[in-house]
Amino acid sequence: MGHGPCLSIARSIHSWTKRTVSINGKSFTGSTHIIDPSSQITSRMSLNAACSLPEVLPPPINGGLFPSVHPPPSWYRKRELLGPLSNFPSKELPIPGAHPRDLNEGLDMPRHEYKVREYVFGRRRDAMTGQWTPWFTGQVVAVQTFGGCVGSYASVYLVRYTCPETGKKLEAQLAPFLYEIWPLHVPLPNPTVEDGWQNWNEFSYVYALIRHKAEAKCSGERWVWVFSRILDWRKEKDEDFEVEVLDGPEKGKRQVARVLPFTIGTFEACKRFGHPILQSDGSIHTQPLL
Repeated sequence: MGHGPCLSIARSIHSWTKRTVSINGKSFTGSTHIIDPSSQITSRMSLNAACSLPEVLPPPINGGLFPSVHPPPSWYRKRELLGPLSNFPSKELPIPGAHPRDLNEGLDMPRHEYKVREYVFGRRRDAMTGQWTPWFTGQVVAVQTFGGCVGSYASVYLVRYTCPETGKKLEAQLAPFLYEIWPLHVPLPNPTVEDGWQNWNEFSYVYALIRHKAEAKCSGERWVWVFSRILDWRKEKDEDFEVEVLDGPEKGKRQVARVLPFTIGTFEACKRFGHPILQSDGSIHTQPLL
């Protein structure tokens, strides 16, 4: 899991664009902040590339994650101080500087904060076919925040629209990071469903603390952080998290007691405080405390 490119991150080039569209005889004009796709890669994309993430992973078995088209159950909204959705899921304070994953940052798409009563384009993933539904026009009725594992979060919008097939008024939670919602005055995108699910998988990406036995006989065992994804969280067990190590010599499923958000801030915090990180080639990245 090489991290060198993670630390050399260039800023994207931004620009503003304006477009006017007509809906039911009414004209709507707006501006939005566009990320130039030809610009340098963003911090989130560079972090993924540096860690050689697979193109698409299936959704976690039970990581406290729910598709945006389904409202979360009542217990999900109760963010306990010590729980799978909190910033402190391991019952211990995280390393200073580690911070939750913000899936609003670094998307190769317009960064646009939708307002209540704003008209938008929307679409959903068809559960039967696994493909996108056609784009429809709707109106934002609420602005929400969607929470995932280890404090990760993203913006979601409750959109009211008319079903093209039945004519019924419906509401749906649509998420920008899943490519489900789009400004009216910006050309429509063409990402695949797999692109959306790849972003969805990032809700469950973490660093997990495992015991690693180095190949060198004199090295012995040591505790290291390794790139993983959460599969399940069981509150009644000492080792609360079932994770899958995604790369390197420890690849596979295991139970762990501690996890940290998979972010550049966490990587730099580990480096600053001398916490070792196991890389995909089996080497251990660490730096003594200053």
